[in-house]
Amino acid sequence: MPYPELPTERIELLYVLHPDNHLGDYRSPWINIQNFHTILAIWTVGDITGVGTLQMRMYTADDGDGTNNAVVPDWPTTLTGAGGDGDSIVAMNRRGENLAGGWIQVRTWIQAGAIQASCHVFGIIPRYVPVSTALWTEVVE
Repeated sequence: MPYPELPTERIELLYVLHPDNHLGDYRSPWINIQNFHTILAIWTVGDITGVGTLQMRMYTADDGDGTNNAVVPDWPTTLTGAGGDGDSIVAMNRRGENLAGGWIQVRTWIQAGAIQASCHVFGIIPRYVPVSTALWTEVVE
């Protein structure tokens, strides 16, 4: 990152699934990723009790309605209580050009157990140029 570039000029938070016990199948809205070179999804997971199972997936689609949606290969990740996977952080990233369609959806599926999980989806390296601050005129009253 060249100086004086700020992190927020290169990274944008696109979606947040707030921490909760999302029992069953939870699906985010479709997220437009067409303006970013890289996508990063970070799941944080609390305790996984007993036979609890958490599966994290990402799907791609051609539009915001989910047309032609398909699971992103090699992204389904499963954490289990039996496997001692609680208190984990899972990061999945992919180049935007390797994701068909330009739209994604994150899905969290919890089968049994009380599992707290959250997800943050970031767009990294925008395809548009940040607004220059060099030409701004500051007005101070």
